[in-house]
Amino acid sequence: MDSVPAAFVDALCCQMEKLELDELRTVNSFWSSMAYTHYTKRRELLVFLDVNKEGTEVRMGVTYTDRHIYLPSTLDAKHDRIKGIYVRHYGMNLSENVSFERFKKKVFPVLRSMAFGCELDFESSKPHSENLTDIIFSGLHDCKQVYMSRIFTENYGGNCPDFIENQISLGRVKALSLRGDRWPDTIQASLESFMKSARFESLDLSGSNLTLDFDTASNFVNRFLTGVGVRNLKGKPSFTLSWLRGLYKKQQDTMNAWNRYNTLAIWRAPNGRGLEANRTFDGEIEFTAY
Repeated sequence: MDSVPAAFVDALCCQMEKLELDELRTVNSFWSSMAYTHYTKRRELLVFLDVNKEGTEVRMGVTYTDRHIYLPSTLDAKHDRIKGIYVRHYGMNLSENVSFERFKKKVFPVLRSMAFGCELDFESSKPHSENLTDIIFSGLHDCKQVYMSRIFTENYGGNCPDFIENQISLGRVKALSLRGDRWPDTIQASLESFMKSARFESLDLSGSNLTLDFDTASNFVNRFLTGVGVRNLKGKPSFTLSWLRGLYKKQQDTMNAWNRYNTLAIWRAPNGRGLEANRTFDGEIEFTAY
């Protein structure tokens, strides 16, 4: 291992997660020294974005993942990693303002280059600037090395649906929340692929025009019972809810399920974990593993 060129080791460390660097730095070799350097310089950061009332500037704030203290916007593209991009409505609370032109051409390309295994989250309480959403989805879609681990968004048009389908095809998304009633039918086929992904954990279609069919529910329960680490599935069902009571009936905890008004079924995995299917107040269904 010590004969590997230093430039190669340096480039590899740039691609590693901080936890992986922590493990590598304990190895007694040249790799450990390089990993230690990267580990001590690595900062995991969150980026918060908003647009001013006039729609002419992007407000931006950068914080550590574990401390909500705004940092200077000077970033180290080699060692810093963006772990979350959050589009919010913060008013005057963010630390810096930049023009849309500068954000698109100078700032966002830098942020994009540091986004590995990143969470992308759009606040749904109010509409967002079309200029900002277009910059984000177009910029991320055109960059092949960027992958998101968690995505929470409505369909803001433009490249948004294509971006979602592309991220699913990369196979790295763990959690997906698609809100609103503007999603094209083509997304439904991509969701079937997402549910089969080895990294899949949760899918939330609450308040969406996309629906959960019986095969999707059955596949989710099956993955839970076979020990796959699924967590949550929620959305409007396109099937009769009573069908769930006949699904993997031998693994159901019928005694506890029938004692709860909104609980449709409870399954028990061989490892003792439970999975509940509950009817929500707005007519949707939610599967929750615990």
